[in-house]
Amino acid sequence: MSYNEAYAEARAELDESLRSVQFRRVFSAARFSSADSIRAARRMIGAAGNILRAYRGREVMLEQTYRPDDPGGRGTLREPFETAETSRTLLADADSLYGLLAAQQGRFKFNGTSLRFADPRAARQYSDLRRRIILTLGDWRTAPDLNSGVTIPRLILALGAEVPPPAR
Repeated sequence: MSYNEAYAEARAELDESLRSVQFRRVFSAARFSSADSIRAARRMIGAAGNILRAYRGREVMLEQTYRPDDPGGRGTLREPFETAETSRTLLADADSLYGLLAAQQGRFKFNGTSLRFADPRAARQYSDLRRRIILTLGDWRTAPDLNSGVTIPRLILALGAEVPPPAR
């Protein structure tokens, strides 16, 4: 198998793995409707994180196998650090957002379009996480070099156009 074919196979497995954990619509309204749906969203985010870590390990293996004499990575198919880090941070922020909701269970209400928190501090924390997620998605959805990435474009595609609902 060639270097390009090995990467194509690794990326196909990445896509299949994300589909298998049903990492779709993580920010849909249904994910905010109950304690069970919040826990399910966190499990999906955790599974997606594991899948990305496995993919990155495979990238290292491919580079060591096919390109051991090119430590500078010239002409590499490995995902640039910035895009890999963005995908990791995006998942961490999404998990933190749902972790906050899990911790606030019973102290917020979801009306189908927005959240109302009993604790103003929790509402601010939620809004800050939501803003970071929206900024990250917006920056990368319009990035001219999005094609150089591997994980972040796949996460953006899986997330669709939805964003977490606002806190009111």
